Amino acid sequence: MNETNTKRTEPEDFEPVMTELELARLGGGHVAYIKVLSPDEAREMFP
Repeated sequence: MNETNTKRTEPEDFEPVMTELELARLGGGHVAYIKVLSPDEAREMFP
């Protein structure tokens, strides 16, 4: 079996942009996928 190690980095002083309830309402109660992007990845995807 092939296992992939994923490294998750979160800032220590993190202030949420919205509450969990607001996030659920935003997607009509459904969340398909949320990915954290590095600044370089964001610039590449959204020039």
